[in-house]
Amino acid sequence: MKRISTVVMESYRLAQYAESLSCYLCGEDNGFDWVRCHYCHAPLSLAQSAKKRREIRLLTAVGSPGCGKTSLLGAMMELLTRPGHEVQLRVCNSLSLSLQESTLISLSQGTFPAATQMEPEHWNWVHCELRKGKKNPVDLVLPDLSAQTILEEWDYPGRHSVVRGSLTRSSGLLLLLDSTRLVAGDRSEEFSAIKTVSYLCELNGHRRLGWPGRPVAIVLTKVDELGRIDHPQQFLSDLAPLFWDLCSERLRQVEVFTTSIVGAVGQRFAGEDAQTVPLRVEPSGVLAPFDWLTASLL
Repeated sequence: MKRISTVVMESYRLAQYAESLSCYLCGEDNGFDWVRCHYCHAPLSLAQSAKKRREIRLLTAVGSPGCGKTSLLGAMMELLTRPGHEVQLRVCNSLSLSLQESTLISLSQGTFPAATQMEPEHWNWVHCELRKGKKNPVDLVLPDLSAQTILEEWDYPGRHSVVRGSLTRSSGLLLLLDSTRLVAGDRSEEFSAIKTVSYLCELNGHRRLGWPGRPVAIVLTKVDELGRIDHPQQFLSDLAPLFWDLCSERLRQVEVFTTSIVGAVGQRFAGEDAQTVPLRVEPSGVLAPFDWLTASLL
């Protein structure tokens, strides 16, 4: 005996899949329910926010390998998500917690976070809601891009579309320099910073709307190993004069900050290999560059 049943066809679900979602950074089409862009691996929550006409602001952090970028961003997120700060952050998705979580776990275990891998699918993207007082909130995005990939983009412009797309969309920049390398006379740190400013001005050199008019926070990292820097701008001018002259000539909004994540470091030896490890976590000056940058965003 055959049984006859009625099945409701939910054709609206098929219609949803027929509508693509364009990536906010690279413009590639993706499925409406995908989490990351299939091409550049940027979070598609940005595209969803743009579709709802929400105001989006990107702040990109760049620096040479080993400058402490991941540690700074992770510590910054930890402090900003705590109650009591004037600017409040609320993460928009679970992916946005990965950077903060991995940084805190590494520091609590007596190690620094591992270097960000070159493959974009392994990068951490922080997408959060930025709120200050009664002002309208904005969507803030903080990508943790691979330092090695960034250097490749400086040398071969256009090779890494996600780096180029992020910097094209960015409203401000955290430019990190390792203060210990500058003191040691490592010129590669200065040359890398010079390439950064040159690349940005070539990317968009409009005096008001391009990078010459956008805020750039120069952050001297690992200051705990030097003791104290009373005059950061003079410190940078003395140890990286070519870079500072370029900044003074081409950037209208630039400020120099000093930061440290730990109070002291030590060396852990495994045979002939030595690894620098944190002895105690004492963040200092972490929020100052962020507060300066976000003052122009809200």
